[in-house]
Amino acid sequence: MASFDQLIDAYRRHLQLPWATNLSDAERTWVLWYDPSLERRVAGYSIEFEQAARKAGYGWKQVDLAAIIANWLANNRHAERLMRRPNEVITLKSELMATVTQAIESEAAEIGNRDILALIGAGSLFGFASVASLMEAVAPKVKGRLLVAFPGRYETGRYRLLDARDSWNYHATPIPSTSYQ
Repeated sequence: MASFDQLIDAYRRHLQLPWATNLSDAERTWVLWYDPSLERRVAGYSIEFEQAARKAGYGWKQVDLAAIIANWLANNRHAERLMRRPNEVITLKSELMATVTQAIESEAAEIGNRDILALIGAGSLFGFASVASLMEAVAPKVKGRLLVAFPGRYETGRYRLLDARDSWNYHATPIPSTSYQ
């Protein structure tokens, strides 16, 4: 598994590759996968990813999924009940996903073909929603590249959020490559 320094280096190298214009939504999606123990560091130092993108000539817009979910929960009309019975949050999954999707789509509307829309905090979806479903929903709205900071594993074409048992096959570009497994 890559260290933070190896992760940022792999991302910088990836930024040097030419951007093809005839890619599918999934192919324009990058999954920056890393050991879950690096989640706070990746989120806390996301400015380094932004600086690397800008240095390579790309724009940057960032969406913090953890903040969206926390705000949604804090402002939910059922917040007090959900705090007492957290297992009931799943009953509001469609409402939560609509809020998250809308926030991402709003940011995506502001970027162009040479910009990166970065989603950090994907781990906060664990137990609530599928990262794969979210990526499939928002990728068509992103004109440039969708970068998903993903605490988990990538193995032989399959992604596992937070090393969970469930995994899915998504045709996004993994960063770093499989050489860090």
